[in-house]
Amino acid sequence: MSPVRGVKLSDYLAESRVVASMPSTSLMKALLQLADLIVRDGCTKDPLKFYDDLSSQASISIARVGGGKGSCDLSIHQVCSNAVRKMAAALAISVDGIRMRRNNTVHILVLIASPEGPASLNLVLISKLVSFLGQKERLEKLIASRSPAEIVACIGELETR
Repeated sequence: MSPVRGVKLSDYLAESRVVASMPSTSLMKALLQLADLIVRDGCTKDPLKFYDDLSSQASISIARVGGGKGSCDLSIHQVCSNAVRKMAAALAISVDGIRMRRNNTVHILVLIASPEGPASLNLVLISKLVSFLGQKERLEKLIASRSPAEIVACIGELETR
């Protein structure tokens, strides 16, 4: 099996990069908080360049799933940067919702940080995230998780189904 086929979110997500109950905040503040977790975990070589790349790349969602008018369940954002040492993901859950543009909200926010280069791994991970979390019952189970450990365990369990 090629490494691209077997890619899973749980391979790039650690409990230290999960916010289990983010209060309602703006998208940019939420992305900065997730970026801080990625930097703190040593996944970047040059934090200042990473933050600069974040500000120019990550404000636009590359994938959104579910929800009704004015909200969505999942929004995925990505930063491709030569400041990234190794691919990493950070995730936040906000029951009250993270404020996006045009008064929209999102309940699960994912930030993927990846080194510049071939995009196949990034695209596969994003595709798997959308299909894996595109089912309402999986999203609800994830949102009901109360701690980073529970969230990471839930993702690992759901990925094996």
